[in-house]
Amino acid sequence: MLRNRKQCIVLNGERSSWFKVLSGIPQVSILGPSLFLIYINDILELCAAKDPASEIFLYADDSKIYKVIHNESDQQKLQLVRNLVKNWSDQWLVKLNIYKYKTVSYCLKHVIDTHYHIMENNCLSPFAKLKSMVDMGICFDCNLTFSHHISEKN
Repeated sequence: MLRNRKQCIVLNGERSSWFKVLSGIPQVSILGPSLFLIYINDILELCAAKDPASEIFLYADDSKIYKVIHNESDQQKLQLVRNLVKNWSDQWLVKLNIYKYKTVSYCLKHVIDTHYHIMENNCLSPFAKLKSMVDMGICFDCNLTFSHHISEKN
């Protein structure tokens, strides 16, 4: 168990005073990623129980929620899963960065207008809706053409 840890911030050659670290795992620890995945592993089961057709993909401290949307009912189920993730994070004191919440609708033909949100501090915050998103170094556009990714690589 790690105890009596302290840290400071160094910026442009200036150092802050030292302060106690009350929680967390050191960034470069070998066990950190494994412990984090064990800590959040139950979220997969909770979401699958709420809507088996919604999937969550986890990579380190990043997650993506995916669902095929055919109609408004599917959209509502995806919103319920997102609400469940938020409630879970509040319960287990995992701070989510709502400013990183994004949504992209991937489609080849029929576009369904989707809108998602999260409740934070009694305010309804809509997710930013993007035309493309970079994931693991690959740019996925909403039509799955990869044209932006290809043009950047040329």
